[in-house]
Amino acid sequence: EKALIEENINITQIYKAFKKEIPESIKLNDIADLLIVQTIKLKTECFHSIYDINKKKWDKMFLGKGAFDWEALALLENIFSNNKKPEENWDFNYIIVSENDTPIAATFVTTTLWKDDMLSPSETSNAIETLRANNPYYLVSLITACGSLITEGEHIYLDKENTLWKEALSALLDEVNEIHLQKKSNGVVLRDFMNLPEDGTVELITGSGYFKNQMPETHIADIATWRNTEDFFLSLDRKNKKNYKSDIKKFYPQFNYTHIKNATIPQIERWYEMYTEVRKRNFDINTFPLPFKFFEMAAQNSNWDVTTLTLKENDKTVAMVFSYKSGSTYIPTVIGLDYEYLTSHKIYKQMLFRLLERAKAIGCTKTHMGFGASMEKRKLNCKAIETYSFVHIVDSYNAEYIANYKSIMSK
Repeated sequence: EKALIEENINITQIYKAFKKEIPESIKLNDIADLLIVQTIKLKTECFHSIYDINKKKWDKMFLGKGAFDWEALALLENIFSNNKKPEENWDFNYIIVSENDTPIAATFVTTTLWKDDMLSPSETSNAIETLRANNPYYLVSLITACGSLITEGEHIYLDKENTLWKEALSALLDEVNEIHLQKKSNGVVLRDFMNLPEDGTVELITGSGYFKNQMPETHIADIATWRNTEDFFLSLDRKNKKNYKSDIKKFYPQFNYTHIKNATIPQIERWYEMYTEVRKRNFDINTFPLPFKFFEMAAQNSNWDVTTLTLKENDKTVAMVFSYKSGSTYIPTVIGLDYEYLTSHKIYKQMLFRLLERAKAIGCTKTHMGFGASMEKRKLNCKAIETYSFVHIVDSYNAEYIANYKSIMSK
């Protein structure tokens, strides 16, 4: 009992973590605890669609946190439903824990197919993809996760000014677990936790049966600190000024950078082709490809910002990015590149800088630049932030098999 108190967990969480039946005596104690929680008016609600939640209420918690404000989720629900492929159908659930109708904790979870090597080293994923040529669902599991496979950011809202935040977080975790059990998924992933606080959050989550897992660094650019390109250049250190001159400024005049409205099908097909090229080469985060439907619907949505780089010499589109604007935050989400020009014209570096310019031009103060390519993003004064997830897996065989990289290579 002393150990439980020390770790701030209860015996029910121990039984759940080990998938053991909870004794009746403990269930009765839990009922008593629940009555106490009800007395202090801690209320847990679960919704099956964002349309069932008041828009102002949701956006007060999540606007500017990522591409998952109310409008973004409404579109994602439409995109990832009624599709032929199972991986393109996501089951959405929304959880809000409140006291007197004031939210203390909230999140949304999606249950869908994940590649078990999603966060494995790229060489491991590359090897597994060769084995998926004849079986696309090899080493794939149904997972319940906070957020979704296309969103990044703080997926869990937590009002730590409220004295009941720990109780609210526990209630939220219990509801996530219930969804996981209902969907019969193979595990739960809570993500993305940035710069883990030392206030008991980690202990509370790990005490509920999760283990901590480090994710790739994410990157955020504070673009409120400069007014124009000259200001931005002056903010760089000596080495990065040199890189900016040689890799970005030198090629800047060779491109037209365009914001696209009313895209045509041939344009979208070209973007999808470039997106596919990026996926073939990048296994840092290995997921199923986005459906073409995403590109069609997002291109017609006013909250999504589609920008392209076109070479002046031949009018060829060589890069595109789908970005989402949430409040004053700009969130580049999906990129496509023409690798014929990647090295010769530095198109990736060029696009990174143009995205910062675009965000500034439309009145944003912050840009979420996402995972990966840390070196290139740091050169543009993007701050690298350590990011963690918490994972609970029911059957760990696939994970253990993938960890043994040599056994995969020998097949």
